[in-house]
Amino acid sequence: MRIYRSILDSAPGALRDIVMGGLHASTRCGVDGFDQRFGIPASFQQPWAIKQGRSGFGESGDCAGTTASAAGRRITTAPGAGVDLARPALHTTGTVGAGDRSIVAVFTLHPQGTPFGAAYSALDTLVRSLNVPGAVQRSGTWGFHVQVRAETTTNSQALTLLPAGVDALIGCQKQGEEVIVGQ
Repeated sequence: MRIYRSILDSAPGALRDIVMGGLHASTRCGVDGFDQRFGIPASFQQPWAIKQGRSGFGESGDCAGTTASAAGRRITTAPGAGVDLARPALHTTGTVGAGDRSIVAVFTLHPQGTPFGAAYSALDTLVRSLNVPGAVQRSGTWGFHVQVRAETTTNSQALTLLPAGVDALIGCQKQGEEVIVGQ
């Protein structure tokens, strides 16, 4: 939180604009192929500026068409801090609301073997429970096992498949073709 407060209140204007501009322009899919729309962006309407974090969920992500792999060494303890970094971690940090004046930072650790989608949904549930001044909760219907398609037929192009276990906020939907399972 101190870093965000320093950037917002003390950093020279040009530096603040570069950092916050980048955080406001975050993309759904990170360069490592992981979906970054968990936590803050899944829970609150824009404006928000985010920096997401994850560790321990493997080397490949869930964004269709993204092939870059995550790089880096595996760290299991924070020297001198006694912090367990061996378990899968998922974090959402950033600012929400007009003028970036509310700062949100949620850090979570999950049991070994937790799928990315399950951690994603658990973090979303936690962040949605927060009462953040100036933040507007996203509206819609929550769904799961969502495959987003270009049209409302199973033959249309699949745009993305949300990670297993992810709850998805559905803002609009259209009646599709009838699908019969098991025949």
